[in-house]
Amino acid sequence: MTSLHASRRAVIGALSTMPLAMCAKPAPAAIPTSEWNSAMAHYLQAKAVSDDYAERIHNPVYKRVSAIQPEYRIKHVAKDGSSATYRIPACEFAQYEIDENGFDFYAHIRPKIEELKTSHARYEALCRRLDYYAINDRMDALAEQECDAAYELMQTPAPHWAAVTWKMDYLFGPEACGKSTPCYNLDYVQPFFDDVKRLGGAA
Repeated sequence: MTSLHASRRAVIGALSTMPLAMCAKPAPAAIPTSEWNSAMAHYLQAKAVSDDYAERIHNPVYKRVSAIQPEYRIKHVAKDGSSATYRIPACEFAQYEIDENGFDFYAHIRPKIEELKTSHARYEALCRRLDYYAINDRMDALAEQECDAAYELMQTPAPHWAAVTWKMDYLFGPEACGKSTPCYNLDYVQPFFDDVKRLGGAA
């Protein structure tokens, strides 16, 4: 899959020199703002719905269930001082049962296995009581709608530099980057670079 890894510094540097290029070239053909405004309104509405659901419903429930969710790891220290960590997700509990002949291969950690199973049962009971899985599915669906709206907006030609600046902040701003520059598929960011070239008179 083709990807483009662009630094914020490089993009800002390109934009800072653009007015010089514009002086020597005719102004680009104007693009109506209606399409951009419509796409932005759609995105903001999708984001507002997603954020509202997250704040009012999903996040409080997630906080409660995650507070008691087991780590599904058991650390064992042998008598000789050696240690081992067992990762035992719920879907693999059956593999750690006593076999049909009564042999317990995991006798050395059996009490911790039973404790983990009890903790998991408590976690599952709370998830069911709070309808967490349905709530989480709804959150995923709303987040996907927000992402789709953002993609539509990114594909919409920017009618002015303010729109280009918005795209740049969305792609390379603090919320997107954190401590590193993100990597995007080329088809996702290409409209942004096309906007820069067109408004700068290079297209």
